[in-house]
Amino acid sequence: MLSAFTKAAKLYKEEKYNQALGEISKLDKKYKSEENILIFTGNCYDSLGKKEIAKSFYRKAYKKNKQSQAALLNLAIIYFEQKKYMLSKFYIKKLLHINSKNYNSITLLGNIYKEKKQYEKAIKLYQKAIGIEKNFYTANINLADIYYQQKKYSQAYAHAKKALISEPQKAEGIKLFAEISIENFQPDDAILYLEKLAKKTNADYWIYNLLSQLYMQQKKYETSIKAAQKAVEISQGENSQHINFGYILYDSILADQINLCKNMLTYGSKNILKILLFNTWQIRCCITKKFHKMT
Repeated sequence: MLSAFTKAAKLYKEEKYNQALGEISKLDKKYKSEENILIFTGNCYDSLGKKEIAKSFYRKAYKKNKQSQAALLNLAIIYFEQKKYMLSKFYIKKLLHINSKNYNSITLLGNIYKEKKQYEKAIKLYQKAIGIEKNFYTANINLADIYYQQKKYSQAYAHAKKALISEPQKAEGIKLFAEISIENFQPDDAILYLEKLAKKTNADYWIYNLLSQLYMQQKKYETSIKAAQKAVEISQGENSQHINFGYILYDSILADQINLCKNMLTYGSKNILKILLFNTWQIRCCITKKFHKMT
């Protein structure tokens, strides 16, 4: 038994879920009905996107052990993902009856209220979860997102930073932290996270877009323009990235970085004017007025 399950667990970590199920199938029948094996099998099917099959295994695990927090939580998560919030809440309440301090289920209940835009209820639940596990990623990042939407940037910044303490590689968390940092005028930590992310991934253009704005707050004009250009290149000329590039040039020109802007315009004067001058009146006037000084 142990040999097959050990292999299955290793394959699961490698995201080879079908092969993991293959190893589980080799177990004796009596072992297949054990709670941990049922939950593991459910996890494999869940990871394969076969939610209904996964639920059937979680139900079997719960039937085997009415105190199974893992079975109840996984059922609640799947129903949440399927937007069946009443059923999700049903299993959450069962779980909380067993363990009132299960911060995963408290957070999941907060997620339901967040989806329903009942933000005050969601905030209280996230705060309760954080009171149990202070750096819990999901509760902190979702709380940061609500505060960000409410323009409470200092509170949003604090919770996004806590989230990244426990999950420093999460791209979605880094993105939100960077967006909050721009509004909160605190660029330094966000830049460190984004620069590390850019080195470890096939960088998306949003990384360089955010870096360009954060470098601008540090008054690193050349680095900012280069990052904005990189975002344009990676996005293959997406309009939003050209617009960001226009704003970066505009801010650089306002900071009297005219010669720098002239040297950095690698796209040629015709393309720059064609791409950027359709943008806002402010950018249009600024670049139109000062562009002639640069050529």
